[in-house]
Amino acid sequence: MDGYYIGDAHGQLAAILVHTSLASFDPRANELQRRVARLIADLQPKHFASDMRIGFTGDLITGAEAQDAVIHDLIYVGKCGVALVLAAAFLYFLSFRALAGMGLTILVAACGRSAQRASASDI
Repeated sequence: MDGYYIGDAHGQLAAILVHTSLASFDPRANELQRRVARLIADLQPKHFASDMRIGFTGDLITGAEAQDAVIHDLIYVGKCGVALVLAAAFLYFLSFRALAGMGLTILVAACGRSAQRASASDI
């Protein structure tokens, strides 16, 4: 990782460009952003200028944000889907036993699929 500094003539705008070997949508992008944010926080930029704002941008950052948004949306839609299936099962059977049985079946299937994906990624 390397970088350089760019600023304007009045000292109102500055950019530090960081070049990295990570590609867009790399899962390590969030960790890199956290490390850089920690380094910036250690420098205490508000000590130099109280109105200083720090931000991150670039393909790596926007790719990581997009990937996080997709994962969040998938989890939300999955939860809503399970809730709707269980609600439909309850309305059809009007029985909490059927609801518990179907809920247990969905839980076992989801856990099994998660375990299968985890073991496949270890290979």
